Amino acid sequence: YLQSDDHAERARAMYQHAVVSHYCGELAEAMVALMEAEESLQRVPNVKLMGLVQRLKGDIYSDGCLYANALEAYTLARGCFEEQGLGEHVLYMDYDLGGTLIQLRRFEDARIKLDEVLRSARLAEDRALMCGVIHELLDLSIYMDDYTMCGVYIEMMEREELLLYGMSH
Repeated sequence: YLQSDDHAERARAMYQHAVVSHYCGELAEAMVALMEAEESLQRVPNVKLMGLVQRLKGDIYSDGCLYANALEAYTLARGCFEEQGLGEHVLYMDYDLGGTLIQLRRFEDARIKLDEVLRSARLAEDRALMCGVIHELLDLSIYMDDYTMCGVYIEMMEREELLLYGMSH
């Protein structure tokens, strides 16, 4: 596909190659494949695939502690998913953005973003996402020395995990 003029297929193939490379821990190779996919997507636009490419770039940047780059990639991915009306993808991108804001020490922005995600996850009855968000908010409350909210989040986590996993957990 690197030699192909079929840029739609080339972009898909390079994205899949990047997913496999990322899974195998080959981050540099994954990033090169994503850059190749982006190049093809400039010629043959596919907004959803561009969102997936940007999201994976954000994950790789985050793995490398390049949080400002991750924030930019996640923001681009979110815009792509929003343009396509992919609400669940937007919700998960907001979760990734909230976690990245924590890493950038932008605690108040992170709290606002994660509170929004928690409300949306509750409306969608997505307990797994709720548990993930509560975990992030619990960490955030510790970073912000807000031990009152820490207790609230521990109670929420216990209740939601019990509903999600049952007594065996």
